[in-house]
Amino acid sequence: QVDLPIRQWTLNVPVGAGETEILFELANSDAVRVNADGVLGTTDPVAIEAGGLTEVSVLDFVSGPRFRDAGEVSGVAGRGQLLDTPPVPTAEQIKAREEGMGPANPDDLIPNKAVTPVLPPAVRETTANEGPAVLTDGSSCGDRTVDIYDGWNAIGWTGLETSLGDALAGISFDIGPVFTPTLQITLSPDLVTAQAAAELRTAAVFAKYDGIAFRWDMDTQGFGRNDERLPPSLQGFTQVGRDEALWTRFSSGGGGSVGVWTIPIASAEARTVALVPGWNFVVWTGLDKATPKLAFADLEVHDVLSQAFTWDAATQTYLRYEVGAPDFLQTMPALAYGDPVWLHAKTSYSWKVEEGEALCGDAALLPDFGQGDAAIYMGLSPAVLQTAAAGDFRTFRNTEVIQGTNTSRIGEPTASNDRNAILYVGNWHAATSFDNGATWQFIDPTANGFTAPLSGGAFCCDQLSVFDNETGRIFWVQQHLPDAAGNNTIRLVVYEDKTALETQTYCTYDYTPQTFGAGASRWFDFNQAQVTGKWIYLSSNRYQRVPTTAWPFFVDNFEGGIVWRLEKDDFSSSCGGVTTQSRFEAGAYGVALTDQAWDSGSTIYWAVHGGGNNSLNIRRATDNSVSITEFTRSISAFPASGRGQMVCTAPDGTNPCARFNSRIATGWLSKGQVGFMWHAGQSAAAGWPFPHTRVAIFRTSDMSLTAQPHIWHPNYAWVMPTAGVNNRGDIAGPVYVMGGGRYPKAKAFIWDSYSGAPAPWENYTLRTGNDAPDGQGTGAEANGRFGDYGGSVAYDNCRSTWLVSFYTMQDGGTNNDAEH
Repeated sequence: QVDLPIRQWTLNVPVGAGETEILFELANSDAVRVNADGVLGTTDPVAIEAGGLTEVSVLDFVSGPRFRDAGEVSGVAGRGQLLDTPPVPTAEQIKAREEGMGPANPDDLIPNKAVTPVLPPAVRETTANEGPAVLTDGSSCGDRTVDIYDGWNAIGWTGLETSLGDALAGISFDIGPVFTPTLQITLSPDLVTAQAAAELRTAAVFAKYDGIAFRWDMDTQGFGRNDERLPPSLQGFTQVGRDEALWTRFSSGGGGSVGVWTIPIASAEARTVALVPGWNFVVWTGLDKATPKLAFADLEVHDVLSQAFTWDAATQTYLRYEVGAPDFLQTMPALAYGDPVWLHAKTSYSWKVEEGEALCGDAALLPDFGQGDAAIYMGLSPAVLQTAAAGDFRTFRNTEVIQGTNTSRIGEPTASNDRNAILYVGNWHAATSFDNGATWQFIDPTANGFTAPLSGGAFCCDQLSVFDNETGRIFWVQQHLPDAAGNNTIRLVVYEDKTALETQTYCTYDYTPQTFGAGASRWFDFNQAQVTGKWIYLSSNRYQRVPTTAWPFFVDNFEGGIVWRLEKDDFSSSCGGVTTQSRFEAGAYGVALTDQAWDSGSTIYWAVHGGGNNSLNIRRATDNSVSITEFTRSISAFPASGRGQMVCTAPDGTNPCARFNSRIATGWLSKGQVGFMWHAGQSAAAGWPFPHTRVAIFRTSDMSLTAQPHIWHPNYAWVMPTAGVNNRGDIAGPVYVMGGGRYPKAKAFIWDSYSGAPAPWENYTLRTGNDAPDGQGTGAEANGRFGDYGGSVAYDNCRSTWLVSFYTMQDGGTNNDAEH
């Protein structure tokens, strides 16, 4: 017990060998205790890594506030216009942008000369597509036939996702209903009507689908029902997903086999099945005729399975396999490809089902797209797109936004949308679409009715687009360059709804370092933004500009990172005051805010490196508290590199990796885990031949490190990741391959229930560049300057999909050769 004068404390506790948790207790005259989550109350143990660094800091801002109340910042109303063609920048604007794009960002990490090789599996490149991504909808591996019987049938659907009605179209009955036609003729003075009536005669044998099907929901442990007698609004489901099991019922007059169901096979690739505790109704897609012992070997080794059943439709009975039971009690036969299986799992588990034996042909093309509010993928209804998950990776649309005018070879594109309306912003350009990205209109960010900021120079760089599903607002974060005094502005443009975006009716809120109490000659750079249920959070880095006697007659000294939040309920079309709170942290660099599932939640995390290259400082804030809980967690050491030190050589000899450094690039919050990604440099001695992406994932309940699935390859660099979370809690986003004789190529990575636990990460080509940024940079970037980030968010109205923003260089290395 230690007496502390204020309620702000940090404990560094030596950890003895064999210790796995430690108990903190903070007591004062009121016997206040702080638990592991930083909440006032009873004490909980904190899990630690034996021999590692575990630091927990809890801040009570009542007695020592660091989320500083900046009061209300009032907005300014404005009105702009959309353009048919991109705006052409003036020579003065181009010069200002070029001079302002390369601030002296610090080498933020201390290089560790004794990096221990930690080599998880390298990423495998899944496509070699050299143009825009082909619009694909899976592969075809032929068909399979299933006998159907009188009574209940368990069916494994192995085709692509489709409607239940289309799936049932594959049924052919051995014996159909018997009809005997009769002819009735009615005569009247002015009308003769001939009516043919089909009168059903009694038949000895008939067969039909009873109109009832059931689908198992593993999360609720209950059935969803489709009954053709009910209206669509009362159906429990209308679609059949790929590799999904169904219960269906058929009737006949004679029993036994009544027909066959022809079912397509979309793919025979290996897949991962996410099992939940309790009953799981899954489809076997592994080796055909596999014995239960072979099929369930992985589940037995990891003590997941207790028992399994298949359904014998011919006898209307279950056939059992029970773990540990003698062979004479096991009645389940070998599993055929596509057989549905009931599995009773003891725990959650990602079950890797190896690939089947079928050979698949080329992918089939998607149908054309609809316009306006219509579904992006015409094969699925908007309602189904809310929850559907594809078993394969699909690109629904891949549209060029802008090339040739007002673009940037440091692209930094992000986008967000409200239904069919998209706001896309880049380093110094912007565009909107109101037909799901089929066509685009442009905005001139240097004009558009925006008033000049009170502090700061030319408009430039680090823009962000953010949509808040809860309120329907669209946010645009803009940055201005430092002015002659070394001050600048971060501007937040707020559109109340999609109509305001279309009419360019907005409010603007300006923030400067001085808003948060900083002295003169301070400026912000490199921003991130995310929303929670109550706030929109922004983060940036702060520099002090100091005059010098040599060109460029100043030097920028890094001071720290800042996070501030604006209360969403304060926004309105009248552009009134908005409550703002902030927290500045000296020395923190590249403050990465976590993206999170579509339901924005009430918690946000951010992270910075912990003063070296073997730990992370992680911060957690909640909506209804001014407290921040801080954690320091050990991670595997990595080759740290600052700007100009990462090398990946393109075919033209330039170095597109020159701009990258090891600041935290992106983060996500999903499924009880928080993850962060950042760049690590090359180190031949440590087994890392190229720059690569490091990943650390932590369990939110105790902030213990759960995985470090790095993204790397021995022959080229994997860099510039951006993670986005959809409404299922899955993550995906853009990531780039470059160097090793390759120009920057935009890839998409995805981690969902079909991908399994990484690595390797599942990835697909979006667009291959045929050039790299030229050597017009300055200082450490003089030989190339690709960067700095892309965009990835859940696509509104299709929330199990993603809207991903990226760019490549095409046919040259200048700003106007950047294709977004």
